[in-house]
Amino acid sequence: FVAMADPYYQAQDEIQENVRRLSAMYEDWKIIFNKENTAKSRRFQDLHSELLGDLRMIGQDVQDIEQSVDAVKQMRDRFPTINDAELHDREAFVRRVKQSINEIREKVTSKETQAKLERHKQEASSDQDAVRRRRIENENEAFLRNTQSQQQQLVRQQDEQLNELSVVAERLGQTASIINVELEDQQRMLSELDRDMDREAEKLNFVMKRMGKLLQTNDHKQLCLIAILFAIFSALFLINVTL
Repeated sequence: FVAMADPYYQAQDEIQENVRRLSAMYEDWKIIFNKENTAKSRRFQDLHSELLGDLRMIGQDVQDIEQSVDAVKQMRDRFPTINDAELHDREAFVRRVKQSINEIREKVTSKETQAKLERHKQEASSDQDAVRRRRIENENEAFLRNTQSQQQQLVRQQDEQLNELSVVAERLGQTASIINVELEDQQRMLSELDRDMDREAEKLNFVMKRMGKLLQTNDHKQLCLIAILFAIFSALFLINVTL
């Protein structure tokens, strides 16, 4: 009953469980540490933080239980239920736990480990720099390709516009040629009409002069009136003949 009521055993069980958990994490930690770049492994970083935290916690628990063992050693008469064999077992347990956590602490916090972790950080940083450089290069290449594509598209659009302008100019030229031909034809027709009118005017003057001689008058007004009356008479005659 006294042994079961002794708080040492509960503390011992908790420390043993924590040490088992610590050892399992340490095994996982070693695998990643030996095979991977620790700076790139989120799992390793979590394990590393947990190991350091558990080492501090278990170290404090072991320190507390060691102080209780020392108190028993110093005041043997006050703990008659704890014999020498039991006290020896407790001291041995404290030594084993301290040895176990010290081995893990030495490996996790050693200079060699810290140097390797630092080297991994530098390698990861270099890799990140290389990734950033590649990303920047890819972005620059994409920008250049996009710019070239836009320029080519702009050149194509300008070529299409120039072609359209060329077609329009050609059509305007053809239209201008047609208009020029029509103007030349109209000019020729007007010239011919002028010549015909001149000839007819000459003929009319000749007739007027002949009629003046026949009518013994030089009054152009009278001659014009006679010509008009003659024309009206001729027109009426033609109409009657047609009907």
